[in-house]
Amino acid sequence: MKSIGKILGIVTAATLLSSLPVYASDGSQRVTTLLSEQQGADVVDTTGGLEFIQQYTTNMNFIGNYKESDFAKEFHIREGKEGELTGNWYLHPYDIDGSLCKPWSAFAKKEGVSYRTSEYTRENKGYRYTSTVNPNAFILGSQAADSATAIESISAKANSLVKEEMKSLPEDQKLQTVMRLIKENMKYDYSGKGGSARTYVQNINEGLGVCVDISLLAMYLCDAIGLQNPGIACVSLNEEHTFNFVDINGTRVYFDPTGVVTADKFNTNKDPIELVKEVFNNGVYGYTQLLEIYDGTLGFISGARN
Repeated sequence: MKSIGKILGIVTAATLLSSLPVYASDGSQRVTTLLSEQQGADVVDTTGGLEFIQQYTTNMNFIGNYKESDFAKEFHIREGKEGELTGNWYLHPYDIDGSLCKPWSAFAKKEGVSYRTSEYTRENKGYRYTSTVNPNAFILGSQAADSATAIESISAKANSLVKEEMKSLPEDQKLQTVMRLIKENMKYDYSGKGGSARTYVQNINEGLGVCVDISLLAMYLCDAIGLQNPGIACVSLNEEHTFNFVDINGTRVYFDPTGVVTADKFNTNKDPIELVKEVFNNGVYGYTQLLEIYDGTLGFISGARN
């Protein structure tokens, strides 16, 4: 899959050679490893003679400490209005009060136009579904309304799967419950007939998709069950693969819901590179190359219409 996520900053060879190693969100684990520290490690060809077996591509605060909501506030929300936003608001950005958004925001609305309208039918890639989101309410028109409708549909699916008693579980058990719900409600599309040929909404509603569909549902399941700061990470292997992160008791934790679906791998890790190594079997599936990991959350949210 080609990711629509953003890379906010690239760690260059010069930067890596002159800076301290990148650490996991709680500061306990390094997420970069020197070849000289790897016993018997395969030499990886890199530009400039860089000796890292793993390259960690990050935004300015590193993915382990980064909150998509903080970036979204800075870019999309008017100064002084940030305090009016609560919780995982960035997962539902199109239905916030339009007066909070900066004029260039993709979430900006036209003054005095209702967010809702009478029910109508939308069609994308041959898939038909209904909506009450008013395209005329947004500066970006149908493009924004399409994304808002898709988010509502995915969120509704997640809410239907999360039972009330699940919301009172300890946070670590909530995450295990999210992964179990993914296992029970999604299958991987090995046929190649679905994926990007169909909409995310169709794939999720019908329970058959690829990594990005599974990650989108997992993110909104985290939201529905009451976990904070969920998001979608991307790693570059032979092609780009999505996995997820969420805060558990205040600490960023990574998990791969696609690995849950395809291989019963309910692994979690505070270090995203270590998670990738676990899920992809320590080199069996292309690990002996440079790894680039970045946060793609907001891009997938705004691109949910695809």
